Formats: sequence, structure tokens, C-alpha cells
Amino acid sequence: GMVRIKSRYLLLDIRWGRSEPPDDSAVGEREIVHAVRECLRTNFGDFGLGVLQQSLAIKYFNRLTRLAILRCSRDYHRVARAAVTLVTRLQRRDVCLRVLHLGGTIRSCQKAALRYDRRVLREELV
Repeated sequence: GMVRIKSRYLLLDIRWGRSEPPDDSAVGEREIVHAVRECLRTNFGDFGLGVLQQSLAIKYFNRLTRLAILRCSRDYHRVARAAVTLVTRLQRRDVCLRVLHLGGTIRSCQKAALRYDRRVLREELV
């Protein structure tokens, strides 16, 4: 049969510096992946980039909730997670990417996102 590449999925919370998010059109899947790749190269060199290059992809991104799901290879998910937390700039703006959940499926990240979303909603209404 076909060899399935084992993946891990990181649920990310994208926090903008001066609380105001940039113009929506400026940030999308490509920009997030690019920022993580740059961090991989800077902090882990060609090795870090090499082992994660193929698997890195944004599988979900919601501009409203600022939540994203990043796919990476299972064998190097710790390196990917480290790179994510080291991202400080996105489209020339201060940013902080928090990992809210690490899952083996997109589904588990979506469930975590729902839990997280409702919590955010409650906090804002209180």
C-alpha cells in the first residue's frame, strides 16, 4: 500500500502586537507558512528547513478568531513547534504565535478550536 506520511497538527493562536490586527488581505496561509519557514532557517539552519519543508502547511485559518492549524511532520513536530513560538514578525508587524493544541488529526485541532473559541466568546461577553 501507499506509505502514509505521519503528520502532527498544531492549533495556533495568532496574537498581534498592538492588539489591532492588520488589514485582512495582508495575512493569509502563505504569509504564516513563510514566517515559520524563515524562523526554521534562522534558528535551525538548512537541517531544520530540510526536515520540515515538505510537510509544513496551513490546513485552516480563520481571520476572525485568529486561529490556524499548521501541519508538520510527526518526527520533527518539536522543531516545528519551537520555530512557531520564535516567530515575532508577520508582514512587518509584531506578532506572537501561541500553540494551543497539538493533535494527530485536523479533527482533534478543530475540536480544541471550538472549545477555545467558546471560551474566548464567554470572556469577551463577561
